[in-house]
Amino acid sequence: MGTTYTVAVLTIGDEICIGQIVNTNAAWLASKVATLGGDVTAHSSIGDNREQMLAELTRLQKSADAVLITGGLGPTHDDITKSVLCEYFNDTLVEDKGTIENLTDLFEKRGRILTERNRAQALRPSQSTALLNPRGTAPGLLFNQNGKLLVAMPGVPMEMKGIMTEHVLPLISETIAL
Repeated sequence: MGTTYTVAVLTIGDEICIGQIVNTNAAWLASKVATLGGDVTAHSSIGDNREQMLAELTRLQKSADAVLITGGLGPTHDDITKSVLCEYFNDTLVEDKGTIENLTDLFEKRGRILTERNRAQALRPSQSTALLNPRGTAPGLLFNQNGKLLVAMPGVPMEMKGIMTEHVLPLISETIAL
């Protein structure tokens, strides 16, 4: 390995900033990346604020090979991460077929109807790849642009850990090994 692979962790959510919940995601993410040999260069926590998110994405992408984001992908009104990522990458939302199938199966197993609000979980920026989330409704989003990764994941720890373990850690490990 030549140069060190750098990773920044960005956690999004008003509930983190006001101390309503403890940010266990950042510590878990950092420990997993460090175990692979990556260098975690920044931890940042911000609220559900469009301007802050755009500024922090710009700052972190300039300074790291990968930015790992948790939070703001759910179906509630304050979950704005997808729309901010569309703005940041000058992109539009498209429906992801694999996510629709996952959501349909999940809701059928629970005996519930897939509402339009939950169906919106299948929308993703067209420049991203959806990372299926069998533990919840919000898929992860993977952007790979100009040799840099940006991964957005749900803030629910169990869901984030599943997406990281199944999709992101193998990708980072492979990249570090190059």
